[in-house]
Amino acid sequence: MQVGDIVQFNNTGYLGIVLGFTNFDAVRIFITDEEIIRQRHIKNPTMMGIKAAMHHAKVISSVEADTQSTSR
Repeated sequence: MQVGDIVQFNNTGYLGIVLGFTNFDAVRIFITDEEIIRQRHIKNPTMMGIKAAMHHAKVISSVEADTQSTSR
């Protein structure tokens, strides 16, 4: 998981973009579904521990894979 990756949360299917990491082993993720944010009052961007993020979300589009594309 790295800055720019798109992640999908396992239980909900919500999508987010990894914005950055903190000095305290946390990750900052921007949730992309505005309707969910309004309904559930989710603070955006949200922060969670890196271990929790890796357990509850999977990378579905990696910035690393995209930078190696031959179409650029």
